[in-house]
Amino acid sequence: MDGLDDQVIEEAQRSHASLFAENGERGASAALRFAPEPSRPFERALPAPTSSVREIEFAGGQLGTLRRFISDWAAEQRFAAEQTEELVLAVNELATNSIRYGGGTGRLLAWCDDGALVCEIRDSGHIADPLIGRSRPAPNQHTGRGLWLVHQLCDVVEIHSSPAGTAVRVHKRRATDAGGV
Repeated sequence: MDGLDDQVIEEAQRSHASLFAENGERGASAALRFAPEPSRPFERALPAPTSSVREIEFAGGQLGTLRRFISDWAAEQRFAAEQTEELVLAVNELATNSIRYGGGTGRLLAWCDDGALVCEIRDSGHIADPLIGRSRPAPNQHTGRGLWLVHQLCDVVEIHSSPAGTAVRVHKRRATDAGGV
């Protein structure tokens, strides 16, 4: 973990069920224990958008309109067909989750940020699992594929959630920009 900011290490320890040294030290020779369960894994608010934002409210019967909006917007930004399809699928999965688990409606915010298309879905749901979407669902698992798929399709996935609601933000870079982070 050398080279990482202390803040990054503290956030990782706070938000992930992991092992760390009993005395707070990090190292292979230290006695290790499990990190405590975080009480609010997504408590930090997401930063404000960096450019003008397009917004659309949606409900169950409007997923087709939402998909067309993302597809047309990505085409305006001259995104390649494959990256556009991946972003459309990711946003559709997030919006479907909003309808199923986040109160039946949601809001899409979309903007450009340094060569990436950024989409944020907001709803009234609450996510408590700090690792949601991080591990591949079992073949016989009936739920949990949506956020896992979003993590596979997008370059960055950010989540802010509290009892007041959830915002999931995804970043999709152009194919030529996708090489480095």
